[in-house]
Amino acid sequence: MFTGLVNEVGNIISIQKKGEISRLSIRITAANDQDRIGDSICINGVCLTVTALSGHILQFDLSLETTTTTTLGKLKASDRVNIERALRLSDRLGGHLLSGHIDGIGYIRERKKNDKHYLLGIEFPQKISCYLVEKGSIGIDGVSLTIADLEKNLLWVSIIPHTSEVTTLKEKKRGHQVNVEADLLAKYIYRLLADHPAIQLSESKTHSSLKAPDFGKELLAKHGFLS
Repeated sequence: MFTGLVNEVGNIISIQKKGEISRLSIRITAANDQDRIGDSICINGVCLTVTALSGHILQFDLSLETTTTTTLGKLKASDRVNIERALRLSDRLGGHLLSGHIDGIGYIRERKKNDKHYLLGIEFPQKISCYLVEKGSIGIDGVSLTIADLEKNLLWVSIIPHTSEVTTLKEKKRGHQVNVEADLLAKYIYRLLADHPAIQLSESKTHSSLKAPDFGKELLAKHGFLS
């Protein structure tokens, strides 16, 4: 599990393809004595397994599924990537829960400067629209962000100076692709309640307006959530 709080930004040394497997080599800022072969590390939002390490170099094997369904297949030498090590149970949950299993690729359609921060308008995979709400959480290239606004095809996130400085998001321009992961808790809650009449009643409105369903006391009581 991850939180979307990036530990550091690494540099791609090489990507070597061997059949359906690609070997990804990344140079980290400083050697970490706690890194081990077999560890799970999040690279641009994708959970990968360390297959080899030496000093400042970490290596990962990418499956064909990973290279075709995420942006990792488009990486090249010298590209920079967000790195987050797996969450310990004793750690603070400063961001939100992320699994490192990407839901799809998003496309940056707008970038707006706003005082000292800027806004990114990201076209997201429509299959995740049911998990998105204003002020909810979203993982973008492994960075935990808050959804500032929702439109039919775009979600907007605000990038503050600190986030811009310690991640690769400052390098993202119009047309760039990003890995998108919807909130994990939202997925479980939606799945548990998906067959309930109250959810089905409001689902069409949720998909069309992309706003949170109106679960007023009347509706909740009618369907047995309130006595």
